Amino acid sequence: MAALRSCGAFCFYLLFLLLVSSESQSVFRGESFRRKLSVELNPGRPAPPPPGGDLLHVRAVGLNDTLHFLFCSQGAPTLLLVHTNSSSSTVEVDWPQFLMRNVSGSLRVEPESSILQSNAIVFSRVSPPLIC
Repeated sequence: MAALRSCGAFCFYLLFLLLVSSESQSVFRGESFRRKLSVELNPGRPAPPPPGGDLLHVRAVGLNDTLHFLFCSQGAPTLLLVHTNSSSSTVEVDWPQFLMRNVSGSLRVEPESSILQSNAIVFSRVSPPLIC
């Protein structure tokens, strides 16, 4: 069962990374712009990997804003999107609190004043992958 869960998380990560290529280009109001993408698994977490799931952080930096995509496979798989008005905003994880599933303050975007919008999706029902 653990292997199936791990395989499912890996397949979801792979699908997510395929959707977000190494450098994304968007068109807005007829102007094209680029974002520099970086991907980090369990940001700021020293080894060993956390028990019960991983945290994947994709950071998409534009000229004067940043999109933070955070996918957590601990418990119900969750995707969090945070849009900031700063190209230098960062994500900070308080790992002891995060692993205790403390939903208040264990995950922060700094500077907090740069947050323009945030949204989350919780996948409450996920079917097992057909192949893996």
